[in-house]
Amino acid sequence: MLRRRFKPNEVTFLGVLSACAHGGLVEQGRRCFDMMRDQGVVPELKHYANMVDCRFVEEMPMEPDVAVLGAVLAGCRVHNNVDVGERFAKKLMRLEPGRAGYYVLLANMYATAGRFEDAEMVRSFMKDVNLVKAPGCSLIEPNKHSFPFEVAESGSALP
Repeated sequence: MLRRRFKPNEVTFLGVLSACAHGGLVEQGRRCFDMMRDQGVVPELKHYANMVDCRFVEEMPMEPDVAVLGAVLAGCRVHNNVDVGERFAKKLMRLEPGRAGYYVLLANMYATAGRFEDAEMVRSFMKDVNLVKAPGCSLIEPNKHSFPFEVAESGSALP
């Protein structure tokens, strides 16, 4: 893009950073971030949220929000980094104690790491305080008509 004298904007960089984050390409993401600054694009929280490297988050010039911390927690689960994941999960739980998704991520991370007692402890805590994760919801729009749908706990679609 640069060779063709096309100046990437913040949306372009967001797409590249997102691709790097999903591919686990931390160093390429860092280079993209440096290039973004070189091109005069000021990084915003949405750009930092795509950098799933916890050292990078700790170097941010602003306080990370829950989107950034959640991205790091999800990255820790994917890369089986339980120690860092626990640290970020605790931060998230302090910021938004009623948000069940963080507890579910932590429990799943423990289970993936074979720490089944810890996973069960998180799930038991969720039951004790009546903390339930909302079901996933999707929206499809065939022929310009909207159709929202959810998946019930049993796995069957709700009407």
